[in-house]
Amino acid sequence: MEITRLVRLNWRLGMVTGITLLLGPVLRFLLSYTGALIYKDPSKMLIVTVAFSLLLTFFKILMIALGTFMLIYFEEDQQLRKLPSILYILGGVMGFLSATEWIGGLLIIKGAVSFAKFLKEVYGLV
Repeated sequence: MEITRLVRLNWRLGMVTGITLLLGPVLRFLLSYTGALIYKDPSKMLIVTVAFSLLLTFFKILMIALGTFMLIYFEEDQQLRKLPSILYILGGVMGFLSATEWIGGLLIIKGAVSFAKFLKEVYGLV
Protein backbone atom coordinates (compact mmCIF):
# COMPACT_ATOMS: atom_id res chain seq x y z
CA MET A 1 0.00 0.00 0.00
CA GLU A 2 1.25 3.46 -0.84
CA ILE A 3 2.55 5.35 2.19
CA THR A 4 0.50 8.51 1.57
CA ARG A 5 -2.76 6.56 1.26
CA LEU A 6 -2.00 4.65 4.47
CA VAL A 7 -1.17 7.80 6.41
CA ARG A 8 -4.30 9.56 5.07
CA LEU A 9 -6.41 6.58 6.12
CA ASN A 10 -4.89 6.69 9.61
CA TRP A 11 -5.46 10.43 9.80
CA ARG A 12 -9.14 10.15 8.85
CA LEU A 13 -9.83 7.15 11.08
CA GLY A 14 -8.02 8.84 13.95
CA MET A 15 -10.05 12.02 13.63
CA VAL A 16 -13.39 10.19 13.45
CA THR A 17 -12.52 7.88 16.33
CA GLY A 18 -11.02 10.65 18.46
CA ILE A 19 -14.05 12.90 18.08
CA THR A 20 -16.39 9.99 18.78
CA LEU A 21 -14.47 9.03 21.93
CA LEU A 22 -14.18 12.65 23.00
CA LEU A 23 -17.93 13.09 22.79
CA GLY A 24 -18.68 9.50 23.83
CA PRO A 25 -19.97 10.14 27.37
CA VAL A 26 -22.20 12.99 26.20
CA LEU A 27 -23.50 11.00 23.23
CA ARG A 28 -24.15 7.96 25.42
CA PHE A 29 -26.17 10.10 27.84
CA LEU A 30 -28.13 11.76 25.03
CA LEU A 31 -28.89 8.40 23.41
CA SER A 32 -30.07 6.99 26.73
CA TYR A 33 -32.19 10.04 27.50
CA THR A 34 -33.81 10.23 24.07
CA GLY A 35 -34.29 6.47 24.11
CA ALA A 36 -36.13 6.82 27.40
CA LEU A 37 -38.33 9.54 25.94
CA ILE A 38 -39.06 7.79 22.65
CA TYR A 39 -39.34 4.22 23.87
CA LYS A 40 -41.18 3.86 27.13
CA ASP A 41 -39.89 0.28 27.20
CA PRO A 42 -36.55 0.01 29.08
CA SER A 43 -35.40 -2.98 27.03
CA LYS A 44 -35.40 -0.97 23.79
CA MET A 45 -33.55 1.85 25.50
CA LEU A 46 -30.98 -0.64 26.74
CA ILE A 47 -30.47 -2.01 23.23
CA VAL A 48 -29.67 1.46 21.85
CA THR A 49 -27.24 2.21 24.68
CA VAL A 50 -25.48 -1.16 24.41
CA ALA A 51 -25.19 -0.84 20.62
CA PHE A 52 -23.49 2.55 20.95
CA SER A 53 -21.19 1.22 23.67
CA LEU A 54 -20.20 -1.67 21.39
CA LEU A 55 -19.44 0.80 18.60
CA LEU A 56 -17.17 2.76 20.94
CA THR A 57 -15.46 -0.46 22.02
CA PHE A 58 -14.87 -1.37 18.37
CA PHE A 59 -13.27 2.05 17.80
CA LYS A 60 -10.99 1.58 20.82
CA ILE A 61 -9.82 -1.84 19.65
CA LEU A 62 -9.34 -0.47 16.13
CA MET A 63 -7.07 2.30 17.40
CA ILE A 64 -4.93 -0.11 19.44
CA ALA A 65 -4.59 -2.44 16.45
CA LEU A 66 -3.91 0.41 14.02
CA GLY A 67 -1.28 1.95 16.30
CA THR A 68 0.47 -1.41 16.68
CA PHE A 69 0.37 -2.00 12.92
CA MET A 70 1.80 1.44 12.26
CA LEU A 71 4.65 0.89 14.73
CA ILE A 72 5.60 -2.30 12.92
CA TYR A 73 5.00 -1.00 9.38
CA PHE A 74 6.91 2.26 9.78
CA GLU A 75 9.71 0.85 11.94
CA GLU A 76 12.36 1.57 9.31
CA ASP A 77 10.95 4.93 8.14
CA GLN A 78 13.01 7.81 9.48
CA GLN A 79 10.61 10.57 8.39
CA LEU A 80 7.54 9.40 10.27
CA ARG A 81 8.07 9.51 13.99
CA LYS A 82 6.63 6.90 16.32
CA LEU A 83 4.64 9.43 18.33
CA PRO A 84 1.34 9.16 16.39
CA SER A 85 1.31 5.37 16.68
CA ILE A 86 2.06 5.50 20.38
CA LEU A 87 -0.67 8.10 20.89
CA TYR A 88 -3.15 5.84 19.07
CA ILE A 89 -2.27 2.93 21.35
CA LEU A 90 -2.40 5.04 24.53
CA GLY A 91 -5.68 6.65 23.44
CA GLY A 92 -7.26 3.27 22.82
CA VAL A 93 -6.11 1.96 26.19
CA MET A 94 -7.23 5.11 28.01
CA GLY A 95 -10.59 4.79 26.28
CA PHE A 96 -11.23 1.47 28.01
CA LEU A 97 -11.21 3.20 31.38
CA SER A 98 -14.68 4.69 31.66
CA ALA A 99 -13.67 7.92 33.39
CA THR A 100 -10.86 8.66 30.94
CA GLU A 101 -12.61 7.91 27.65
CA TRP A 102 -12.51 11.55 26.63
CA ILE A 103 -8.78 11.77 27.43
CA GLY A 104 -8.23 8.82 25.10
CA GLY A 105 -10.15 10.72 22.43
CA LEU A 106 -7.87 13.73 22.88
CA LEU A 107 -4.75 11.55 22.57
CA ILE A 108 -6.08 9.95 19.39
CA ILE A 109 -6.88 13.37 17.90
CA LYS A 110 -3.33 14.52 18.73
CA GLY A 111 -1.96 11.44 16.95
CA ALA A 112 -4.14 12.17 13.91
CA VAL A 113 -2.90 15.76 13.85
CA SER A 114 0.67 14.43 13.89
CA PHE A 115 -0.15 12.30 10.84
CA ALA A 116 -1.58 15.40 9.13
CA LYS A 117 1.59 17.38 9.93
CA PHE A 118 3.66 14.58 8.41
CA LEU A 119 1.60 14.68 5.21
CA LYS A 120 1.88 18.45 5.01
CA GLU A 121 5.63 18.61 5.72
CA VAL A 122 6.82 15.71 3.60
CA TYR A 123 4.37 15.53 0.74
CA GLY A 124 2.62 18.90 0.81
CA LEU A 125 -0.73 17.14 1.10
CA VAL A 126 -3.57 17.05 3.58
